[in-house]
This record gives sequence, C-alpha cells and structure tokens, in this order.
Amino acid sequence: MNRLRRWLRKIFEIVSEGDIDILDEHGTPTGETAHIYEIHEKGHWHATANVYVVNSKNEVLLQKRSAGMRVFPNMWTLSAGGHVRARQNPRDAAIEEVMGELGIQVTDSELVPLRQTRKNEVLLEGKNFDKEFHYNYLVKKDFEISEVRTGAMELSEVQWMPIEEYRAIVERRDPAHVMHASIPAFFEYVDTVIAPHS
Repeated sequence: MNRLRRWLRKIFEIVSEGDIDILDEHGTPTGETAHIYEIHEKGHWHATANVYVVNSKNEVLLQKRSAGMRVFPNMWTLSAGGHVRARQNPRDAAIEEVMGELGIQVTDSELVPLRQTRKNEVLLEGKNFDKEFHYNYLVKKDFEISEVRTGAMELSEVQWMPIEEYRAIVERRDPAHVMHASIPAFFEYVDTVIAPHS
C-alpha cells in the first residue's frame, strides 16, 4: 500500500507541477525543462517562490508539512512556497502557491520582494538534490486561521506565531522546523522595515 501511495503521489506531483525551467549556475534559463522528479534526482538548478505572510500583530504564518511529503515531513516551515513552472513569472508562482496551499487570495501589489537567496543541498540519503534559486516575498495580510484551507496534500496545520518567537526558534535551530535558506532574507526585512516601527 505504501508503494502504491508513493507512486500515486509521484504521478500527482509530476502532473500538478508541470515542467520546470532548468537554470544554469547563475540562474539563467538554459532553454531546457524537466519534471519535478528529474529536476531533483539529477540536481538541476531551478527556481522557487517563497512567501512569508505577516499580520498587523507582527505574527508570521507558519505551515506544518504533511506526513506524506517526500522531504521534511511533519515539519514547520514558511507560509507558502513551491517551484516556479516553466516560463512562469516568479511573482505569479508566489500568488499561486499562497492560493494553492492556503486558499488565501493575494494580489501582485501585495507582494513585497525580499532579497533573493539560493540553496545547494543533498537530501534523502543522496537521492534528492535541492539546487534552487529562491524568489522570496512578504505579504502583509490579516485573516483568521479558520479562513485558511488546510486540506491540501502539502500541509496539515497552520499557526500564527509572534515574529520574535519564530526568531528564537530559528536561532536555536529547532529540529521541528525547516531551516529554509530564505529565512535570513525574511529577518533582514523584519529588522530594517518592521521592527523599527513596532
């Protein structure tokens, strides 16, 4: 049953993600594309869009990845994020990820760009290569947790957390949380834009 479930998930991810642009080591599209599993199995550079949602109480929305995720299952991470599909604008990808994972509508004008980051890691005992250029965004938005749709395959739970509490979790590298490469860009924005006015 587990093998069937993994196979079905693989097919679902390949179909739902579509083709992804293969980038060179500088982040420039090579003109080639591949599906999500080939991207990670062969270690192609590619782009992702990541979103931190912050409310007027200076809380950040965190999501808990579902038990069925291939990497970082049952771990807490940023508000929303995913791959940028072939020929897709990263801002459009960010908007799509927030809607797809959380069921929350955001507009292009609500996206505040953060510093871009990148990651080059090997996961799953050498079977998954994460070579990513990250387009990072922040969205300031107020809504209740009850408005978030948590039935998506990717996540099982969401919570608002005070930003300073999240900072402490990151500083102690809490093993229940993904130490995403975009986190420093988020806190740079917090320290230069949010914190001085709070």
